[in-house]
Amino acid sequence: MNNDFLITTANYNTIKHLCEDVFIRSKMVSIIGYPGAGKTTALLQMKNEFENVYYVRATASMNAKEFYLALQKEIDNREINTSTPLHYLINNISSTLNNNTEKKMIIIDETGKFKFKFLEYLHELRDNTMQTTGIILAGPEYFHKNLIKWKNRNVIGIPEIYRRISHWEYLDRPTKKEIRAFCEVYGLNDEEMIKEIIINSSENFGAIVNAIENYKIQMKKMNK
Repeated sequence: MNNDFLITTANYNTIKHLCEDVFIRSKMVSIIGYPGAGKTTALLQMKNEFENVYYVRATASMNAKEFYLALQKEIDNREINTSTPLHYLINNISSTLNNNTEKKMIIIDETGKFKFKFLEYLHELRDNTMQTTGIILAGPEYFHKNLIKWKNRNVIGIPEIYRRISHWEYLDRPTKKEIRAFCEVYGLNDEEMIKEIIINSSENFGAIVNAIENYKIQMKKMNK
């Protein structure tokens, strides 16, 4: 989503209130949303608003050690020897997070990229830090479906981590009111075009912004 403007959608407010609760109570929750729901925009804003909040995005090319090395660097900007065993790396991260009584929060984005081994190791980190650190797991619907599938198959570590996720928050699709707010903020006042966007481009906020930008480009061409 274009970050030139921050529009407080219902999804944004949901994520903000959930993050506040997770931060204060050191909970672990999952935010589930379709691509373009505004997850990343809102979560990065939470990182900027809170102290002691650490954001890491999972990628398909990461292995477990690379993920935890990225998390360690995000937490204290420290380069760790890549030959460090994963067990010691997780213990180092846990010790850093437990170093004082200040509340902290880890935001893990794109958890749909997680292999089940990532979650087995996350179980270890969660148990080590559950008194000091809240954890947000943000991903698409198939992340939840994969966890249920792995849990039902009794994949090692998955039933335990699934039980520790205290809440699953599913994000909503854009409302007509929100689409109109986007159009207003981006300077689109053509009522017919707004109606067309509501009908044809309302599946996610990214599609709405793209439709508005494309319309503005076409109008510039026509006015040359």
